Amino acid sequence: MSLLDTIEIQGIRSIGIGSQNAAVVEFLSPLTVICGSNGSGKTVCFFIMIILYLLGVPAAILEYVVFCHQEESTWPLDEPKKLKERFDEIFQVTSYVKAIDELKKIQKQNVKTMFLDLSSYIRILDESVVKYHMQKMEEINEVLGQLWEQVYHGNDIETIQIKSEPVEEGERRKSYNYRVVMTIDGSEIDMPGRCSAGQKMLASILIRIALSDVFCDKCSIIALDEPTTNLDVLKVENLGDMLAQIIEARCTSSRKNFQLIVITHDDRFVEHLRQLCRPEWVYALSKDGSGQYFFIFIIIFFMNSRYHNTEL
Repeated sequence: MSLLDTIEIQGIRSIGIGSQNAAVVEFLSPLTVICGSNGSGKTVCFFIMIILYLLGVPAAILEYVVFCHQEESTWPLDEPKKLKERFDEIFQVTSYVKAIDELKKIQKQNVKTMFLDLSSYIRILDESVVKYHMQKMEEINEVLGQLWEQVYHGNDIETIQIKSEPVEEGERRKSYNYRVVMTIDGSEIDMPGRCSAGQKMLASILIRIALSDVFCDKCSIIALDEPTTNLDVLKVENLGDMLAQIIEARCTSSRKNFQLIVITHDDRFVEHLRQLCRPEWVYALSKDGSGQYFFIFIIIFFMNSRYHNTEL
C-alpha cells in the first residue's frame, strides 16, 4: 500500500524556482494538518492530487473519496440522485478489474467455441460485474460497521450502512439506487434529514474511509479541505474529537496504513488537535513581513510535544 512521504514544492509565491530552492513537505502517518490564512498557499493540496494520479488512482475515486472538497463535505448524505451518480462512477471505474479476471479465465477455453457462443460470453461478463458489485458492497458495509462501532459513542444509532437496490429486476442488474441508512432499535431508517449535523459529518467521513479501504489498495488517504467552515466553536471542538477518535481507531486496527490530511485556516482547530493528539513535533509556519510564505504541519501520535519553526 502506498502512502505520501514527501512532496517538493517549487515556484509557489515567494519560493524560488529550481530544485535547490524546493520546500520539502513531509507527510507522516496518521495525520498531517496544513494550516494557513486564506491565500497563503494551501493549494499545496493540488500537488497531492498530482501524486495520487501518478499512483494510478481513478478520477472518480480521487474526486469523491480521497479529496473532500469544502463545499461537498457531506455528499454521501446528499439527495439520492447525486449519491447514485457518484456511486455509479466509482463502480464503473473499478468493476472492469473483476470483469477482466473473468475474461482471462475464458481465454483458457477453446477460442473457436468462445466466438460461437457469444451469448454465453456476454452472460458471464454480466454475471461477473453483478457479483463484483455485490462483493464490494458487502466489504464497504463491513468496514463501515466496524468504524461506526469504534468511533461513535452515542446510544441511539447502532450502526450505519449503504443499501444498494437494482433499478430494474431482471437477469442483468447493472444499475442501482443507493441510500445511507442507520439502525435504531433494530429498525433501518434513511439517515439524510433524520440525524444531527455531527452525525452527518461523522457518517460522511467514515463512508469515505470505507470506500478508500475497499477501492484504494494503493492509496489509503483522505484529505479534508477546510472542514470547520460554517461550524461554531462547539462543533469545531466536536469535529476535532471525532478526528482524533478516527485516528486512534485506525492506528489500533489491522489496517494501520492510513493518512488523514487536513487543510485549514482555523488556528483554534489546529490547537485543539494538538492538545488531543500530543504530537512530538509541531511545525509552525506563517507569512513574514517580507512576503515569505510559511505553513503549519502537525504530525500526530507521538508524545512530548515540541515546537519547531521552519521557513519555506
